[in-house]
Amino acid sequence: MQCASSTDMVEEFDSSFSADHAASTTVGGATDNRLVVTPSPLSIPERFESILSGKRQTLVTTITEAFQRFVRELSQAEERAVRDLSEVERVLNAKGEKLEEERRQLHLEQQGLQNERDRMQSVHNSQMNKIRVNVGGHKFETSLATLTAERGSMLEAMFSGRFPTEYDNNEYFIDRDAECFPFILNYLRDGDIDIPKDKQVRGRLLREATFYGLDGLQHLLDKVDHGGEENNSHFSPHPPAAKKDPVAAWGGRNSSAARLPACSTSTTYSNRPTITHMQTVSYPGPITTTTVTSLASLGEDTPPSETIVATNSLPPIGMSNSGSSMHLSNSSRHQVWWDGDIHEVHTLKGHTHYVLCLQFNLQTMTLITGSGDNNVRVWDMDTGTCTKILYGHTGFVCCLQFEDNLLVTGSKDTKMMLWDITKGKRVQNGIFEGHTSDVQTLHMGGNVVVSGSADHTIRTWDIAKRSCTAILRGHTARVTHVQFHGDRLVSGSSDRTVRVWAISSRQCVAVLTGHTDSVFCLQFEGNRLVTGSSDKTIRLWDLATNDCVAVLEGHTGWVKCLQFKGTQLLSGGDKTIKIWDLDKLACVKTVTTTHTNDVRCLMFQGRYLVSGSFDGSIKVWRQGKPEF
Repeated sequence: MQCASSTDMVEEFDSSFSADHAASTTVGGATDNRLVVTPSPLSIPERFESILSGKRQTLVTTITEAFQRFVRELSQAEERAVRDLSEVERVLNAKGEKLEEERRQLHLEQQGLQNERDRMQSVHNSQMNKIRVNVGGHKFETSLATLTAERGSMLEAMFSGRFPTEYDNNEYFIDRDAECFPFILNYLRDGDIDIPKDKQVRGRLLREATFYGLDGLQHLLDKVDHGGEENNSHFSPHPPAAKKDPVAAWGGRNSSAARLPACSTSTTYSNRPTITHMQTVSYPGPITTTTVTSLASLGEDTPPSETIVATNSLPPIGMSNSGSSMHLSNSSRHQVWWDGDIHEVHTLKGHTHYVLCLQFNLQTMTLITGSGDNNVRVWDMDTGTCTKILYGHTGFVCCLQFEDNLLVTGSKDTKMMLWDITKGKRVQNGIFEGHTSDVQTLHMGGNVVVSGSADHTIRTWDIAKRSCTAILRGHTARVTHVQFHGDRLVSGSSDRTVRVWAISSRQCVAVLTGHTDSVFCLQFEGNRLVTGSSDKTIRLWDLATNDCVAVLEGHTGWVKCLQFKGTQLLSGGDKTIKIWDLDKLACVKTVTTTHTNDVRCLMFQGRYLVSGSFDGSIKVWRQGKPEF
């Protein structure tokens, strides 16, 4: 509102004064301009003050309203500032908590590294000494290299340093057949062994070879007892480290990487005989680190055999990649899968989406599967019925592995979960969090789990503490498969590479290239590595030289899963399962399954084979005419 000027007020006052006080008179025709004063109710000063008072009141009202409006706006601005300050404090507190958690994780990783360094130093010190073994009251002296010559055997596990061991009087006691142990040592020492001509002695030796998990020796004895020669046989479980021809370790003849043609034999198997429970013993490795005082204390059904990853991964269309792990344990006989017929025993249905991972145990005839329906199912392989369903994940169950009663699963929901199989429930605090994308693959051994993710990282975990102990970075795409043995970790990725890591130093020590598309599955034993890819090939590698020594061709689609043991390799892709002879580096049989979609995962053990498919079904197969 504008205030009146002094001139305006004077003019207003003059106008009022003229109207009230001026008058004219006429005398004799002439005008008398003399002032005639008429009495007024208000004097001039009073009227002037009245006008000023009105103007002043209007001005005060205007200023008051403006001030009140300013106060209100200032109060609102103060409230907004308080809210903003509170939000800043909350964010800073959250950042502080995150930094504190990262600091704690770094401390735990440092402590884990120190523990691993101390353990490895202890193993190194123990390897500097000769080893004395008391077998059934008879004493033998040998070297650590001899006892650990065959990968995956019970002796290799006991003396590898992965498990603490104790001994009395500077010797280890094994309550087994002493007369057969010299054959065991000769076999492990140089691979040359005089096969006993006495059938009963051969039977005793076969039992010992089975107990110790020496598949190569079992194979030699099986050949003799099933029509083979009874003269001296030769088998080398541990070829010399330096080889002019790396293919020789795989049974090949060429000095450069051999490319094998597609196999030509193809058979469809759909017979469904009634399943009979086999008395084949499987040996799941221990879940927690235990003190091993003697092999006898372990029992014949629980030697510390090494876990081996054996099946893996292809992403469902439109979804992220998934990986699965399977546990290979020692079987009672070394089965040759290309000998004889293969019968389909059961088709298990229940999952409503892709079957992405599986594992079974012949001792308990228990099969566990994970699916794109977010659930885990436990099956009875004898009856083909589902006995439990485990709920908890909110995304695809991409990978799993179990040992004894403990199950670990990984999912598209970025979490891993720990389960009690008997109770069918997740264990207390049994959730591992850390990955920022799908958990594609995992591998459990002892108290350690290694996981690979679509976030391009690999993490190692302490099961007991439920904590991450290390993060390995190097892959530039999702990690599709991991497997570790001792300090060596091998990983495959959609970046088309395979990386070899030293866990203790968290360093990548080798990068293997050759595949022209994503590497989806892998398995290694000793220095022998097999990888499968979406380029439809399987590659064989020598980890001693990091060379590719052979390329196997035959699948018409992506190789999504594989498993090898000894001289035989099974691989899955398209709708078939191919069986390869690694001595000949040749495909010897193709099983055209009755799956209506691609085979996604597989596992074989003893005379049994189980396959899972993108059609949502699981099929149980058995080699024909089993011998008990």
